[in-house]
Amino acid sequence: DIQQLMLGLMLMVVVPTFAGIIVHDLSRGQVGRKWRFINGPVTKILLAAVVAINLAVAWNSLHLLKASLVIIVALVLVLGCSGYLLGYFVAKLAKLSPTHINTFIFSVGMRNITAGLVMALQYFTELTAIPVVFSILLQQPLAALCHRFLVIKKKDSVLSDVEQSNPNGMT
Repeated sequence: DIQQLMLGLMLMVVVPTFAGIIVHDLSRGQVGRKWRFINGPVTKILLAAVVAINLAVAWNSLHLLKASLVIIVALVLVLGCSGYLLGYFVAKLAKLSPTHINTFIFSVGMRNITAGLVMALQYFTELTAIPVVFSILLQQPLAALCHRFLVIKKKDSVLSDVEQSNPNGMT
């Protein structure tokens, strides 16, 4: 049912996004700064809980994909990497500044996969959730690798206090 799918997507992604933007703008960013000490750990714990719960739901179907598991993980990796690479190359082709290239890399590469997982389980069979779970598990390591290899770092960046006081790396 396409209408239910679109309504679910609106309620899970669009409405919370608009609510967050409105709260941020009305408070001029104060809410995010004041609650940062809670938001960081709580969001990580809740994300882990969502993944664990949804993985448990799909766990019984995992044996059906044993023969295809390596291919599925490989395809998830290729799909994940392609987003970051697409952002990088499109930004380069557009001749954007290094700061904008870096923004493009992560704007195109990062996805709201958790919403995809909830939708996969709600509107499709359990098997559709398995690649989505792998995407969630691989997204942060891929983001770290892209940061290491694709992000343009400033050559004349300010060194940390440790690097300035100890340029040879000796302790």
